Amino acid sequence: MSDSREMDECEPSHSDSWELDQFKNEKASGKFHMAPSTEINLMDDFLEMERLASLPDSGSGSRFVGEGAASDQSNVGQDTMKAEVEAMVQKNVELEKKLENMEADKLEMEMIFSECQMQLETSENQIRAAELNVAELQTQLSLANKSNQELYEELKETKTNREMVESKLKLTQTDVEELILQIHSFEEEIQKERALSSENLIKRRMLEDDLEKERTLSAENSIKSRKLEDELSRMKHEAQVQQETNTLLKEGVDQDLKLKQEKGFALASSKFAECQKTIAFLGKQLKSLATLEDFLLDSDKPMELTCEATLQGPQNGGEQLKSHNNSDLGLPKRVFEPPISQLKSRNGFGKLVPRSKSVSRGGTH
Repeated sequence: MSDSREMDECEPSHSDSWELDQFKNEKASGKFHMAPSTEINLMDDFLEMERLASLPDSGSGSRFVGEGAASDQSNVGQDTMKAEVEAMVQKNVELEKKLENMEADKLEMEMIFSECQMQLETSENQIRAAELNVAELQTQLSLANKSNQELYEELKETKTNREMVESKLKLTQTDVEELILQIHSFEEEIQKERALSSENLIKRRMLEDDLEKERTLSAENSIKSRKLEDELSRMKHEAQVQQETNTLLKEGVDQDLKLKQEKGFALASSKFAECQKTIAFLGKQLKSLATLEDFLLDSDKPMELTCEATLQGPQNGGEQLKSHNNSDLGLPKRVFEPPISQLKSRNGFGKLVPRSKSVSRGGTH
């Protein structure tokens, strides 16, 4: 009877141990995926259950001592074990729910973690791009500073050049004012010269009249010169014939005829000398007329040159003209030498009537 009781008492313990083993196997097979802290708690619970399950075995020896008390204790222990197993099953269900919740939280945390990693990578990329931008901005800043320095140097140089140009401009304005004053003075002198142009026109007309007279006189003198040349050639021919005759009749001619021949030669020589003088005088007159005509043509220059000649010295021009009329032209004083009062009132012959007027006047003659 004792053996059967022991077998009955051991059956609940074996069933309890089988449930614990089954629970352990399910845990080992990976059915329950718990977090490390949850697994530690479950292990503590399993150890507690094993301790409780081993309690009837440890008390079996004492039950062999007292049979009545042992049977009562085994029934109580069996009831307690069942209650504990039911509590463990209930706790296991709760733990499974917690595990499911924790797995859901884990998945959510993994998703959050992956999102955080993606955000971190994005942030790192943004940081790298920002660092590159900062480096580029620093390079641009250094270039901008260098450009600003160069612009500042150019600005200083430009300011210096501007000051120099302003000083030159002031000097130029002063020169312009002086030139304006000179232009006003030149205009006044030009007005004076224009006032004297009418007098010079009258003087030129007088000179042209004198020139026409001299041309007429030159033509008459040229005719006389031709006549004298013809007479001289005739006299030369007669003298040559006479000389030949004298040579042929030299021995038979008396002293009186010889004297007459000598007188004829002397007379012919004197006439020949007079003819040469007349020819030389006419040549000088022709030369002086040509020089005077060139002088009148040269006087037909523009008003600017005449003004310049007048400004350089009207008195010198009058003296040069006077000396030119008296010495270079070689004309008689009665024809070309004007009165002294007229020379004093004259401002020079550099400014005369324009060339077109003189040409047209010459064409009328």
